[in-house]
Amino acid sequence: GRTRPIAADKYVKLDYECTGEEARLEKCVRGKSATARDCKAGAAWVSCSEGLPDLVPDYGALEGSLRQHVNRVSLQSMQCAVEERCFSLPHDYYANNSNVPSSRVVSLRRLLRFKTRILNLGRAHFKPHVDRSEWHWHTCHQHYHSFEEFTLYDVVNSSGHVQVKGHKASFCLEDSDCLENGPPRRGSFYCNGGGPQGISVNCADSYRRHLDCQWVDITGLRPGKYRLVVHVNPRGKVAEINYDNNSVYCEFDYEDRSHEVYVGSCGFVQY
Repeated sequence: GRTRPIAADKYVKLDYECTGEEARLEKCVRGKSATARDCKAGAAWVSCSEGLPDLVPDYGALEGSLRQHVNRVSLQSMQCAVEERCFSLPHDYYANNSNVPSSRVVSLRRLLRFKTRILNLGRAHFKPHVDRSEWHWHTCHQHYHSFEEFTLYDVVNSSGHVQVKGHKASFCLEDSDCLENGPPRRGSFYCNGGGPQGISVNCADSYRRHLDCQWVDITGLRPGKYRLVVHVNPRGKVAEINYDNNSVYCEFDYEDRSHEVYVGSCGFVQY
């Protein structure tokens, strides 16, 4: 919900009531007409804009990066990822791991690594929804993270049930590569040096598979057929032209003995 007062000269009250989870206005319920003085929780208010961003994850990049062996790492060698709670571990391990019996924690973890590349094909820059003063400094990475839950990662079985969830807690947004009717150009947003963060129009933010938490911890996952699903801007915290293209998937077979992933079809999916 909105935490700051609504300025009546910037927003228009609509004849709808919403829960805040709707992706489109038509999913709200039509209510009684109201004026600005009737502002209440659950009402729909609209701010007009000349353009909006439109994030589109690149499922080709996801597919190409999954054609790899599952990576095995020890917890001791991944302290930054432990600090960010990226592993599928008991909650009390993170609270005080020295008191958690070793029998409860598998120290050698199996990670399904992959790359995500997210393009902004809209008409406006995609920017963090919180003020710069609310960004979080990450000592391990030596830069600010400006967006909580920018992307969610799920491993889903053939019945549609989530078996493993990614635990990447926060993100730094920048222009990794840009295209604008010709050769690549330099973007306007970057993570290093405390610079401005976001994704410019016709640019992409890429998270390569070697980065911390750019994986799903599949330790203990049984062999079988699964889908890796990547959801971008899943809570709709930043308005976009279209939310229907925010989720992509890749089907894969997981072989336990060889610890290999065999990738099947990939594409867009409704979240």
